[in-house]
Amino acid sequence: MMIVNLRHLFLSLFYGASLSWLLLYEIVPYWSYMNYGGEFSEGGLVAALGGSAFLGMSVPTRFDTRGMIVTALNYLFFVPAVVYISFSGLQIYHIISFIFVFVGVYYISSLKMSPLTIAPLRQSNIFLLIFVMIVFAIASQAAFGGLHYFSLDIEKVYEFRNISAAEVPGIFGYIFSNASNVLIPLALTLALRFKRYFFAALIVVCATILFGMTHHKSVLFTPFVVVLLYILFATSRSSRILGIAFLAIPCIAIAEILYIHYVLGAHQAGYFTSLTVRRVLFTPAMLDTLFLDFFERNPLYYWSASRFASWIHENPYGITAPYVIGIEYFASPQMAANTGAIGSGYANAGLFGVALYSVAIGLFIGMLNGYGARIGHAAVAAVSFVLVFYVVTTTDLTTALLTHGLLLLVFILALFPGTVDQQK
Repeated sequence: MMIVNLRHLFLSLFYGASLSWLLLYEIVPYWSYMNYGGEFSEGGLVAALGGSAFLGMSVPTRFDTRGMIVTALNYLFFVPAVVYISFSGLQIYHIISFIFVFVGVYYISSLKMSPLTIAPLRQSNIFLLIFVMIVFAIASQAAFGGLHYFSLDIEKVYEFRNISAAEVPGIFGYIFSNASNVLIPLALTLALRFKRYFFAALIVVCATILFGMTHHKSVLFTPFVVVLLYILFATSRSSRILGIAFLAIPCIAIAEILYIHYVLGAHQAGYFTSLTVRRVLFTPAMLDTLFLDFFERNPLYYWSASRFASWIHENPYGITAPYVIGIEYFASPQMAANTGAIGSGYANAGLFGVALYSVAIGLFIGMLNGYGARIGHAAVAAVSFVLVFYVVTTTDLTTALLTHGLLLLVFILALFPGTVDQQK
């Protein structure tokens, strides 16, 4: 029997109402030229509010790893997506795809999964192993030319990124992304958890050096996002606190817009609103719309662009799906319009692909919940959330396995023994 989460029902309802106003009166007027769409209708408003409330009432009531991840996804992806879908008049296959992912994340994730276990190591040895791997990643990249264009100027990342990447072998694309998405966040979280502040500072230095060589802002920012999530997860006594924290995003955006329009008397887009509400919350739903619109009418990939199954089917486009969408909808051959479970799943195998990805994501969250029970829910949820968010919103699942560190994360978590403190 489904337990109704009344607290998140009302929080999600208010969150959805706020995002509806932001979409229709800020995002679409200023950013429609970038394919953001939507117009007001009474039916759309009912669907947006009703869908937001239903999503909120479906949020897990247990505050474990699964509860933390699903609660965060509820506010960062699902409610924004249902708002966007409601006002965009989208086709039934988009709605079905969204339902597939909803079922996978909210319900299939509740299945009890026995986490993979390798011969357990002492946590101090695991921390040392991770630290050695970080140092190896940095030293090897430096040895193969990573220091030739070293720069910490964040304004020049695009200027140096392609040049510096050409200096080192392609394998380092996997090394730095695994280090920045898994190793550095995990080491930093463990250092804070066990109050090893000297090592925490040393790991921050490592992240800074790796950023200077790769010029990817995610290398610098992802570890700090993970730390903030860990602090939020570890100090919150219930998922309601998470809902209130995420509710601050549209509230700050609305305050910014009112200030710009009525205090400054200006007619311009808000910076915070564009950076968070548009790019983080609505861009995944917008790109999913473009993917489904294109691949409903054109040949599917059947994973022909994947490293795991390229031998099964010939790539019908010669390039990956994100670049196809970049050319077709943004007139930019250099733009990679990356998307997650809905867009990537549909591009590969239509509704079957979305359903397959949804089940896999749900089972993965269930497995993470098993690790959280052994290692500590807040730590596992914080370290894994960014990867889960990527898979749901911005990357293909097969790409995430190697490139973004999904397999590496599972391997390291499998090394941990159970602990007495299961909540930190």
